[in-house]
Amino acid sequence: MANNTVENIEYEEKERMIQYMERSYEMFKADGALIRELLEEREKEFFHAMELNETRQEGKKEGIIQTINNLIMIKYNKDANKWLSQCQENRLMKILSLISSNASYESLVEQFKQDN
Repeated sequence: MANNTVENIEYEEKERMIQYMERSYEMFKADGALIRELLEEREKEFFHAMELNETRQEGKKEGIIQTINNLIMIKYNKDANKWLSQCQENRLMKILSLISSNASYESLVEQFKQDN
């Protein structure tokens, strides 16, 4: 099989390959324990992928909170980490835009109160 194709393979050889695959499939289908094991493995992989995605999302939000808190520390000399961590991501973006527009610290806290 050159280049993983079935070109230049004689018909009889192709037939033997098909028969082999059919026998393998029938053996696989008959093995309930193997199927269960494979399904369990797939389920574990799926949940692991979901956990990784959640972790990534949480890490992204934590990074945004840390960045905004650093800006607030520099600009207003106040630690806002506690109340920032309770904000939704869209509210964090609003607070960030307020910081950029030179809003007062009280208006930032007001945005937090609107979120809760």
